[in-house]
Amino acid sequence: MGGVTNVQVSQKDLRELGVETAFDQVLAIDVLEHIDDDELAIRQIAGALMPGGRLVVSVPTPRYPDTFGRQFADGLGHVRDGYWLEDLQPKLAAAGLQVISSHYYTLKWVSRACRLFYGSGIPYPIGVLWAPIVRRALHASERGHQGKAYASSLALLAIKK
Repeated sequence: MGGVTNVQVSQKDLRELGVETAFDQVLAIDVLEHIDDDELAIRQIAGALMPGGRLVVSVPTPRYPDTFGRQFADGLGHVRDGYWLEDLQPKLAAAGLQVISSHYYTLKWVSRACRLFYGSGIPYPIGVLWAPIVRRALHASERGHQGKAYASSLALLAIKK
């Protein structure tokens, strides 16, 4: 894997994680917003991390349904609209995880382009070809529209204390 020989990638069910499992890093990408008891899930993940282990999280923000439409958001099976950093950070801290960096993303114009793509029924292969063409213009339009006020997504890195 990229010249690194000591990497093992696995997929686990959060309900089946045990304390005997010790991971250096866990990715929870678009997971927590689908789980009724998110605090239990976070504790399960923290328990499976080795001391100093890292948790990478990506979640929607509460702005997500406004950006993509309520019907689309509900259709994804979210049990909550999303998280702001100040919502998620205390839950992570209670599980012994310290947030060391965070970043809001999927900003105003990128969100609108995604909503257009998902809502229009454009076949995925065409969307993949279309994205690089408009990416530069969309990112240029984001200047001055950055941060929490415009974001539909949040990514963060937390370390197990």
